Amino acid sequence: MNRLLDAVTEDVQRFAQQRFAQQLSERVDVPSSMSSSGGHVSGTGQRGQITEITIDPRWASSARNSEIESELTDLLRRLKSADSPGELAQGPSSSNIDELNALVSDPQRFLRRLGLTPPARTDTNGTGTR
Repeated sequence: MNRLLDAVTEDVQRFAQQRFAQQLSERVDVPSSMSSSGGHVSGTGQRGQITEITIDPRWASSARNSEIESELTDLLRRLKSADSPGELAQGPSSSNIDELNALVSDPQRFLRRLGLTPPARTDTNGTGTR
């Protein structure tokens, strides 16, 4: 168990040295500007906040409400996706960290790994049970 904890500590330290906070900040603190797939609606967002939306007035004057709604929805999805921390939100990952997560999510397995499983009980027939 000590080997696993040492390996996880090393993985987390390595991850921190790779400047996780900086990577995350670069992903969510930088404003994202983009257009809808139709190109008639554009916008900017940062940290989950929409800071600007522009709709082409010539197009909007002749477009159906459903077309405007569709392009606005498309733009909002794109901005949300660009502002998301993505897999960085999962934190550090390695085979050692995955192994530790698997152990702590299964208390019986964790206790067995630590050598702390309760001794087998004997039932009235003389056979062992857990």
